[in-house]
Amino acid sequence: MDTRTQAEVRTALALSATGDRPTVFGMSFPAPAALAAIASTAASPAAAIAEACKELALDFAFASGEGVADEVAAALREQGCAVFRVLDGPLSRALAVLGWAEGIRASAAEPERLSSLLDDGMTAAIDELMSGVADQATAVVIADDLAGTAGPLVAPDFAFDEIFPRMAGIISASGVDRPYILHSDGDVRVFARAIKAAGFSAVHGCGGLSWEAFERVYWCARKAGLALVGGVPTQELTAGDLQATSAGTRVGVLAQAGGLLIADDGGMTTPEQMTAFVSAISAARATVSSAEGSP
Repeated sequence: MDTRTQAEVRTALALSATGDRPTVFGMSFPAPAALAAIASTAASPAAAIAEACKELALDFAFASGEGVADEVAAALREQGCAVFRVLDGPLSRALAVLGWAEGIRASAAEPERLSSLLDDGMTAAIDELMSGVADQATAVVIADDLAGTAGPLVAPDFAFDEIFPRMAGIISASGVDRPYILHSDGDVRVFARAIKAAGFSAVHGCGGLSWEAFERVYWCARKAGLALVGGVPTQELTAGDLQATSAGTRVGVLAQAGGLLIADDGGMTTPEQMTAFVSAISAARATVSSAEGSP
């Protein structure tokens, strides 16, 4: 018997590659200060995320954060939300050892310095998955920032040769049968086919991009057979309520083409941004509902 909630079923369908994919709404990993805008009385960070999901009637949310991810996941499941369980990817784990600036430099000038660290990162991610952290998750998010607003942060050849094979290793060796989502900031279009080939179903993030740049990533992802999670850029939220409402309407229109799970891009840090996000989600939902009700 399928014991999944309606939100979990709808979110799983939205991540699938075929069929009638519904439009679902979610939230990634807003800072506690941002959550305070709509969950100021919550007793813990996990409770705040769950309360925000309830208030906004969201289908999914990310469970992340060292020492709190399991608590967040449990709170989301109790709320009936689909859980996107976040793990650091092999590059993130390697850069945590070398330091971000030195690691990025080494990826271009001395890639051999990163090889063993990437192997260690892959093994650690596999062990984490096999320990059961994703058992109650609807999807698994592997977080590795591969790009910035102007394009790749790491050389594409390095990513193709060193990072994506290890990501594929995580997905295949863990034995965790879930949709996988890559989280990365920036413009990841150059990596779209490699993301799909590694075993991912979707991409989340594109942080720092304008709406127009996000839309370009969306169509590229669709062409590669990937869903995209996002569409509410932080810079639109920072611009104020009117701009956020306009962004919500635009993403609602775009979602009608399919393969778009509407959410923030991962950059919300202030109460003002969260308040604007509420406006954006409301506008997006109204736009989607209007289209679904059209003859």
